[in-house]
Amino acid sequence: MIRVGILGTGLFCRTAHIPSILNRGDQVDITGVYNRGEENRSATLRLLADHGRSPRVFVQPDDLCESPQVDAVLLCLPPEMHVPLAIKAIGAGKHIFCEKPISNTLDGARRLAGYAKHVKTVFHVGFVIRYSNLFSAMLSLIDDGEIGIPKVVWSRAFFASDWPYREGTWTNDPLRSGDMLNSWGVHAFDLLQAMARGYPQSCHATGGHMVRKDTENTDVAFANIIYDSGVIGSLQLCRFAPRGDDWWIGCIGTHGMIEAGFFQRQIILRHENTHKIIEPPVYGYHSFDGMQQQMDRFINAIEFRGQTATGVREGYYATATACCAKYSMCSKSNIDIPSMP
Repeated sequence: MIRVGILGTGLFCRTAHIPSILNRGDQVDITGVYNRGEENRSATLRLLADHGRSPRVFVQPDDLCESPQVDAVLLCLPPEMHVPLAIKAIGAGKHIFCEKPISNTLDGARRLAGYAKHVKTVFHVGFVIRYSNLFSAMLSLIDDGEIGIPKVVWSRAFFASDWPYREGTWTNDPLRSGDMLNSWGVHAFDLLQAMARGYPQSCHATGGHMVRKDTENTDVAFANIIYDSGVIGSLQLCRFAPRGDDWWIGCIGTHGMIEAGFFQRQIILRHENTHKIIEPPVYGYHSFDGMQQQMDRFINAIEFRGQTATGVREGYYATATACCAKYSMCSKSNIDIPSMP
């Protein structure tokens, strides 16, 4: 049995991660929890009690990281707390499931990546969309050569979203989140590097805060990225556009093009004068597509001594791209993305 300790038990953890763990049955137990606030901590204990689980409540997060009652740490605290706690848990020999982003700063991401890159335990970053049936099907088609060799990748999200701008949360604080490009944009940057089959080398971005009155965070961004595989990438993002458009993810290869609408849950495969619409398998679990799959990958990696598709390298480069895109906006210049230490 794998014993999991949870750092941070907010609403997302209770509706997404904990159900994913409980669905593993007797393979996994939740043996420890830590949360600063009483309300979320109590709600989590009630939820777990309803499923016959009675974890130890830790007063200090460091104590959970080093507890002999814990084999794996699920790190769901704000990103400014990730680096020291992840390093503490790695030093104690724990497997890590770190929610994205891995840090709110480029320096923090470099510190964690440098420490974690040689560990033999599992280090997983929670890029949930990577594990969705939709994107998995899309990536399989790219890998099978349906569009030839990838040359251009893009992510376009032109619709208002309130999640990064919630009042009083870390996501709406540019210092604690590392900007909206890091709190939410890392999802897109991870998908782009997955399709590019490479890691980013440089970026040039324009945008910033233009319209929204509920935030100081970026609400519009256009970023061009060069990958070490030779692929060109583009992030196009507007968070004050009217609701109703989709989040489109796409790739153009030497012999075709593929794109997917995240909310429509459709993949469109295009060749010269033809196109085909593909619907991925239905997701039959809680919350949204990808949540159960990524937890399954994490647990399986622990059991079979492997790794997941989104380790510390993917976490580092997604945050590094986000931070460098923000630097590029401010400096109005091209920025080289530092290689992982």
